[in-house]
Amino acid sequence: MNQLMRRALLLLFIAATGLMACESANSVDGLEKSLSDIPNLNLIEGAEQVVATVNKDRRTSNFTINIDGMEEKSGIEAGEYAAFCALWDTPINSSNGSYGGVKLHSIKGESYWQGVNYLVNNVDRYYEENEGLTWLEVQIALWSIMDHKKFDMNEIPRNELPSYVRDGNFNQELIDSILDDVKENKTTFDPAMPGNRAYYAQVPDAQDQIIIIPGPGDKEKGFGVRFRNFDSSADTQEIYLGIGDLGVGSNRVSKDASYTQNGTTAVDFSYNPALDELSASAGNDYVIFEDVSTKMPANCSVSEIDRAELWIAARDAGTSVTLSGSAMGESFSITSSGTNNSRFFTLQNIDISSGFTLSADITLTGTVSQSQENNKVELILGCPAD
Repeated sequence: MNQLMRRALLLLFIAATGLMACESANSVDGLEKSLSDIPNLNLIEGAEQVVATVNKDRRTSNFTINIDGMEEKSGIEAGEYAAFCALWDTPINSSNGSYGGVKLHSIKGESYWQGVNYLVNNVDRYYEENEGLTWLEVQIALWSIMDHKKFDMNEIPRNELPSYVRDGNFNQELIDSILDDVKENKTTFDPAMPGNRAYYAQVPDAQDQIIIIPGPGDKEKGFGVRFRNFDSSADTQEIYLGIGDLGVGSNRVSKDASYTQNGTTAVDFSYNPALDELSASAGNDYVIFEDVSTKMPANCSVSEIDRAELWIAARDAGTSVTLSGSAMGESFSITSSGTNNSRFFTLQNIDISSGFTLSADITLTGTVSQSQENNKVELILGCPAD
């Protein structure tokens, strides 16, 4: 009877205050919530009494969440991180709402959370590839992946949906594209690879959160190379060589290159400290960037570069891109197979002050039909991000 009374009072409280699920709300002290139906959560030692402050983001994530109070043994640093709702029907104060006693759980390596971990590690790619993608499509996709609190807009009564979903402007095709990619490729996610880390934050008396903490690959760009556009019929097949930015800008040069369709092309990328220059090649095509140190970002120098990230992407159905080789004492062989698939390989604690060379082969199979950056290999070296 007491349990029924509490539930009835809770419903009256929600109705009286007009709380909406998973959005800015007043205090919800007394809200009862259990993790008993949420599987495969691993409480992190030293992260049992975290203080979290929640604010709306609504740019690339639903919220930002500032967490503090973790012990050193938890391995989690205090700071502000991107966050998304873990449930769809529970409120939270997202106007600088402060919560104590938050518990952080690891979901790494758990098969149940494989889809969430894969999405979190590809969310930057989704934003890069899908024009018009917003935090709302990502949030809905995350809810749709998690089965413990089933989210299906075709089954949930409209008046029970969060108002920003019920009244929001979202692209269902983009959501479906993310879900298709997760379904097809989530088994390729390797939890041992460095990357973004997803944590489940149990927030007392409020909405739980999926917190995204950038992996060790997060960096200030020093310099890098991009081998792209493997379509033999395209007007340009380019090598981009850049310092600080591989996008359009004065610190980037490009040159046409040739790649062997359904075959292998030798590529390399080097830094020569004696000449203070970069060079890159695909087959017999070279670009050279001189005077590296004078063009480096102010917050990153060659001597400070300590990490590198290889990124390969295949975006055409039936196409695969394989990069095999060695760099900085590490051998690798990674394959990305279409459609819309990317793979990462991260190197940590490197020292390139005496020079380095990436020697590798790009092997293409299938028909590469799209141009621009749909299929590419990229290597970025950089300093720790501030």
